[in-house]
Amino acid sequence: MKLPRQRLLPLCIVLLLCTPALWWLRAHTAPRTPPSLTIHALGPRTCPDQEHLARRYAPALALAPDDQAPRPVELFLDRAVLVYKDGDRAVQEAPVSPARLAQLANQPEAFLALPPPVDDAAAQRRLYEQTVAADRSGRYAVTAYASVHCDANTTGLAGHTVVQYWLFYLYNDGWNKHEGDWELIQIVLGPDGTPRFAAYAQHNSYTWRNWNEVLVEQRVSEQGEVEEHPHVYVARGSHASYFQYAPGGYGGDVVVDAQEFVIPQVRLLPPPDQAEPATFGWLRFPGAWGSDVPPGGACRRCERGPTGPLFNSGGQKWRAPLTWGGQRLNRDDLLAHRIARLLVRGASAVHFYDAEGRHTGPLPGGRMERAAPGVAHLQRPGSDAHIVLIPGLTPTTPARIEFEGGTLSRIDLLIPDGGDGIRLQFDTVTLGPNGRARLLLGVRQPLLEIDADGDGRYERALAPLPAPGAPPEGGISQRPLGDVRTSDRCGWHSRG
Repeated sequence: MKLPRQRLLPLCIVLLLCTPALWWLRAHTAPRTPPSLTIHALGPRTCPDQEHLARRYAPALALAPDDQAPRPVELFLDRAVLVYKDGDRAVQEAPVSPARLAQLANQPEAFLALPPPVDDAAAQRRLYEQTVAADRSGRYAVTAYASVHCDANTTGLAGHTVVQYWLFYLYNDGWNKHEGDWELIQIVLGPDGTPRFAAYAQHNSYTWRNWNEVLVEQRVSEQGEVEEHPHVYVARGSHASYFQYAPGGYGGDVVVDAQEFVIPQVRLLPPPDQAEPATFGWLRFPGAWGSDVPPGGACRRCERGPTGPLFNSGGQKWRAPLTWGGQRLNRDDLLAHRIARLLVRGASAVHFYDAEGRHTGPLPGGRMERAAPGVAHLQRPGSDAHIVLIPGLTPTTPARIEFEGGTLSRIDLLIPDGGDGIRLQFDTVTLGPNGRARLLLGVRQPLLEIDADGDGRYERALAPLPAPGAPPEGGISQRPLGDVRTSDRCGWHSRG
């Protein structure tokens, strides 16, 4: 019997919606032990200045122009279907409200699913783009959810305060595919209230940098306070978070060399036991934010969606943020990411020119030019030290570094070279007020050429120091040239 087209279309829609629920019910009929995670009432939060801290350190995101931005969970919930078990029966509900999710706090096997198939990345992208384009009210504005942890509400912090930023993306289109994508970065403040380090989530792990190693964008709030927004380079598709642009990417992750950064609106998450069901009831939902995936399906890289902030990584990120993102492992390594590091003390100005003559450094009038792709010029407040971080520089890469005025008490350049690093160091050089020096790179023997009086003629040239000296600033142990195998530490705030 051949069905007319007008009857065939509703039948296809019913089959599409019901198939995941029928498979899920069959797969979950056997008894399973749900993960043990109890939500303990912690009492009223007494962490100081939560709203203030959440705004002050909100991340500045470098996003690929053809990728998603983090959005409120409502973007997902307004279009999702909730699948859960009622006795022996699989139930689907739509639309989904935060209050309804709060009622399923004892159903860790429940999940949320979007209409497009999980392996149809193009359809998922269209859903995101069309929804955002149609939003005229700002309901789906770029958003970060902040959670502030201190001794008053979290054990094991020993006087530290952890400011977490949870970023929610509609779809993960990296090496693996899944609906919903929760990412995390966190800023750790010491007992004195100053930032100590930051940890960024990357897939199933994280890396960290000391705060004075993080590229920070400073802005002045409407209240006249200086805010410090750490740069977060978001990988296209997977949304893993990285500290800096790297021309070769990070494994399979690619980040863009952004000139503009997006600072999301911040919504402060309440304690779970105090969450208003109508707005933050979704916090208590233990199920997956994304379709369950049948085993042995056609999409071998498709995965079940992640759990939300309270249950992510078995609850460790929320309950023990310093255990998940502490300083024990996974320090961010500049050498491994092919990023050169230049440390200069005493110069009034430092300029970098790449092989095409593009410049990063100060211009007359104090403005900073950043034309060389990915190059970051950093300076510690109140210090005469400059740091220049140069992605992609190798021993054979043509480039030029120029120095203006002052007494150069230290020049220390570390260049990646495969798994090692080559170090070029120069001793004290005195320049007159108009004096200049330049270091030509990519040549067989780099020399520091000196024009002490600034007349345009370079009177002498210095070779790099041949023998190891004292450990350089930034914590890299000194070794012979071409034999540096350790993490780098730059240690400075953004200049300009």
